[in-house]
Amino acid sequence: SKRNAARGVVTGNCDAGRCQAARIVSPPGTWWDGTTRNPACLMLRFLLDNLRWLAAGFLLTFASACGQTWFISLSAAAIKQEYGLSDGSWGGLYTLATLASAALLFWQGSVVDRVSPRLVAIGTAGGVAAAAAGMAVGQSIWLLGLSLFLLRFCGQGMFGHIAMTAIGRWFVAQRGR
Repeated sequence: SKRNAARGVVTGNCDAGRCQAARIVSPPGTWWDGTTRNPACLMLRFLLDNLRWLAAGFLLTFASACGQTWFISLSAAAIKQEYGLSDGSWGGLYTLATLASAALLFWQGSVVDRVSPRLVAIGTAGGVAAAAAGMAVGQSIWLLGLSLFLLRFCGQGMFGHIAMTAIGRWFVAQRGR
């Protein structure tokens, strides 16, 4: 309608893939000619076309929370009480698990370059599940240390690494299309 055209309202819709029908209607007397593609439609098309990759990157990044310090610290008081740990002994065990996982990440981080990220993500999820089971049923300080190590390595380290590596590769492969 003339009223919508005067306000620059978007007309058209996202057709079968390329948003060619979506145009911004130029109000009378403006410098643009009305052939500009609707940015909202283009973004929606991008999100829909790449939903699989974007969802995988989001889920892997979200899953890395289970190994993050803020998440583990939610249970720190209960863990210290259950195992009879002081603040210093808990901090030492946590630091040791963190440093060991960081050291291993230097060598194992490249596995994403040699093996499919999907397989690495499945294996990493198995490591997080084993860590969670160890935290749930563990009775020894050694199993607690191993569980913390797995949470830090698989959760915080590998999940985030897989997400960034896979999305980075996907971006490079899709660039310019």
